[in-house]
Amino acid sequence: VIRVIAEMVGINYILDPGVRGAVTIQTAGKIPVEELLPTLEQILAVNNFTMVQVGDIYRVVPVEKVLGLPIAARMGRQARTVPLADRFIIQIVPVRFVPSATMQEVVKPLVSAKAAMIPVKGTNSFILVDTASNIKKVLRVVELLDTDTFERFHTKLYPLEYADVETLVPELQQMFTALGYGDAPGAPLAFIPIPRLNALLVVNGLPELTPAIEMWTARLDQPVQRGEEQTFVYYVQHGDAENIATILGNLFQPGEAEAEAPPSPPTPAPEPGREKVISPTSPEFQKEPPPAPGPTSSPQVAAAGGTGPVSLFVVPDTETNALVLRTKPVHYQSVLAASGVPRCAALVIRGLPF
Repeated sequence: VIRVIAEMVGINYILDPGVRGAVTIQTAGKIPVEELLPTLEQILAVNNFTMVQVGDIYRVVPVEKVLGLPIAARMGRQARTVPLADRFIIQIVPVRFVPSATMQEVVKPLVSAKAAMIPVKGTNSFILVDTASNIKKVLRVVELLDTDTFERFHTKLYPLEYADVETLVPELQQMFTALGYGDAPGAPLAFIPIPRLNALLVVNGLPELTPAIEMWTARLDQPVQRGEEQTFVYYVQHGDAENIATILGNLFQPGEAEAEAPPSPPTPAPEPGREKVISPTSPEFQKEPPPAPGPTSSPQVAAAGGTGPVSLFVVPDTETNALVLRTKPVHYQSVLAASGVPRCAALVIRGLPF
């Protein structure tokens, strides 16, 4: 068979003494001359033989002897440059992003039983000795898997204003793990705390999750609503601190609140929208703020939104054009809403607790 095909193709060959056997060939029609040599390579491959071209001569040898022969060597990771043939070649495969040892474990099941895979120390590459058709298949897999991780994964840093990052990360992990996005190594989503910056680093391989991550991060990054009263400083940028303090004092009159309050604690809350206020000119302003109001404490009013009774103490600081207020943080938004200050004025006031 080898002699007949070699004469038809016009090649010179040397036959190894170990190349012997019988083969059955069945074709449905005539085979073009240019396809005879690939057909011969397939016939040899099914019998564990191969051809190695040395100059103008083809040596036909058993597969186990091929490593000792001067096989054609190639280098690259592009599958389209490798001929589709069953002839053994040497391919040096460079790997750019994935460790070469990891890539070898992935492609190992794809090579033939007689193939050889040799790691190249000091370089992120390996040598593969196999048939050209198998090497072409391996290179296609390498091209698909050897990609830049930063191109596939989106990373973003979220600075936190109120929440502690080491507390927030377990909450987000638990939430998204319950939705099916785990935080194990290799998972498409990971939350990494950066305590030094109090910031959250999100590594996300699923771009469609980005809006949900941003929404829940913003919702959880809220100030802690403590029960005790705190002092806040509001720096007024567009307005006069004394005028605003007067407005707050006129809006909430302790006498009116006391008159409308029910006689006994178990009854429903008084009319919403009123608060106890000590104006800047009141003598009580010089005294220490009273403790949290109880059933028999001084007059109170319910905060807007039903957040409970509120005590409000306010004084203007003319030198810095600021307002100094003392109230509970949970009632902060309620005080602004019930004060009647226009929304535009509330937007330009910054509050700093101390």
